[in-house]
Order: sequence, then structure tokens, then C-alpha cells
Amino acid sequence: MCGLRRSARRNIEEDREENTDGVAHGLALVELIGYIKSSDPPRALIFKLADLLQLYTDRIKELGVGVAGRIHSTHLKERILANVLRCHA
Repeated sequence: MCGLRRSARRNIEEDREENTDGVAHGLALVELIGYIKSSDPPRALIFKLADLLQLYTDRIKELGVGVAGRIHSTHLKERILANVLRCHA
């Protein structure tokens, strides 16, 4: 019975960490999209994906979430485009 409780407690703690990580990733994405939208409108809005990826990764680290390996730039690009295009539709 005690082993079952410990296992359940461990699973709850892992779920909380994953949920916190998801919130941090979402918050970093929202801030990155805000940065893109607040850019100076008269000039051409061209961003290097590598620069956006670096901003995103740095913000996640600032929020206290460990980044294991690399964040896939294609996945980030798709998330940015989906959110930006949805706002303009």
C-alpha cells in the first residue's frame, strides 16, 4: 500500500512538472508572437528563424524550464505561423 502511494505521489509530481513546462512553453510562444507583432510596421517584417528560436529558448530558460537538446525550429515555425495567421484571419 505504501509503495502504491509513493508511486502515485511520484506520478503527480511528474505531471505537475510537465504541466509547468507546457505553461512555460506557451508563455514563451505568446511573448515571441507579441514581439513579432510589435515590430516596427513600416519596415519589412523579416525575421531569421534562428534568431526567433534563440529568443524562445532563452525565455524558456529564464522561466526555469530545462531545455534538453534542441528545440525543433520547424515545429516552432509552424506554431508561430498558426498563431499569427489565426489572428489575422
